[in-house]
Amino acid sequence: MGCCAPRPLLVLVVGLAVFSASPAAADDGADCSQRYEEEKFDAAIAACTRAIASGRYRGRALVNAHLTRALSQTAKDEHDRAIADFTAAIRLDPTRAAAYQGRGESHLAQGNQERALPDLNEAIRLDPKSVTAFVYRGVILGARGEHDRAISDFTAAIQIEPFSAELRARRADAYRSTKDYERALADADFALQLDPNSAAARKTRGHIFHSKAQYDRAIEDLTAAIRLEPDNYSAYLVRGGAYRHKRDYDRALADASAMIRLDPNTWAGYYARGMSYIDTGKFDQAIADFETAMRIDPKRKEPHYGRGRAYLGKGDHQRAMPDFNEAIRLGPSEAGAYYGRAGVHHDVGDHGAALADLNEAIRLDPADGSFFFSRGIIFEKTGDLSSALADFRQALTLDPKNDDAAQGVRRIERRDR
Repeated sequence: MGCCAPRPLLVLVVGLAVFSASPAAADDGADCSQRYEEEKFDAAIAACTRAIASGRYRGRALVNAHLTRALSQTAKDEHDRAIADFTAAIRLDPTRAAAYQGRGESHLAQGNQERALPDLNEAIRLDPKSVTAFVYRGVILGARGEHDRAISDFTAAIQIEPFSAELRARRADAYRSTKDYERALADADFALQLDPNSAAARKTRGHIFHSKAQYDRAIEDLTAAIRLEPDNYSAYLVRGGAYRHKRDYDRALADASAMIRLDPNTWAGYYARGMSYIDTGKFDQAIADFETAMRIDPKRKEPHYGRGRAYLGKGDHQRAMPDFNEAIRLGPSEAGAYYGRAGVHHDVGDHGAALADLNEAIRLDPADGSFFFSRGIIFEKTGDLSSALADFRQALTLDPKNDDAAQGVRRIERRDR
């Protein structure tokens, strides 16, 4: 089992048998544990239920019966029932770290991070050597944007299991999120030394290369990850983004379609495919995909941004503006939405409003050269050539392959002669 899978609770057979009052009850107790270890989860649940209902178990044996039934239910994705059994175990013995850990995992599987986190905190307090609890807590903290705390948890797990490729890959991804690419690559490289066939490490290193704009190396690693794990959804997502940056739109579209095939009920695949359709000028098909993404998850800002981009591509400013406004309302820190809305303002001749939105986009993401280039264009149009030149140069610094920015620099420098 990997570091993050529920681990068998050892001593269950002994614990259950100690308090048996009859051979039949003892058989139920033994079957409860044995069937779980054999991964015969329906049989385990039935045996555990008989043992619990018999009334002949108490103390640690009864706690173990609840825990084993809960783990069997977890394996069947019956998390509501599992949570009830983990809670029963906690009520019987509030010092059992495994019960808090298991309940936290089930809450997390249901997408309830707020309930999962206190349980994982308690599991770690009771058992500071629980790698699984540290990992799941690190995952939650990372999802909440608390990447430094996530790194601390993954580091604690690595101190317990220093030769786990999966743990190194997880910490590498957390370092990537803080833009500490040196440490991220060191962890990813070490993970691949530990296990050259680790799909998680390949995917993580590919994501790091993508973040560093090293798209060929990203594609190489992500392709290896997909070869090792053909259903790796996020590997298709990031590789598709790398293909888009390389303007290989057919392959980007294929990766987005693969995401939809793997999970047709998740918004991200439709969003990715919609963006690929925009790249190839298929705006109506893009709009259809963005609207599917909205139906799946109405609270996501990205589909509104994407549909706004598609309407802008069609020259439909009246429909584009509300989508960019909604994207900003749902995600006020989304730089791209301000950039998109600036495009609408620019096209209708409102240069002041366009500059205001571009200033905000640059404040939120000063590493995106396209924001500086667009602002440079507006400065040039309004006669502020010194500001335009400064923005074109900054755009070129951030993206040396930006030919339009290079032409802007040459154009203004010729005027100054």
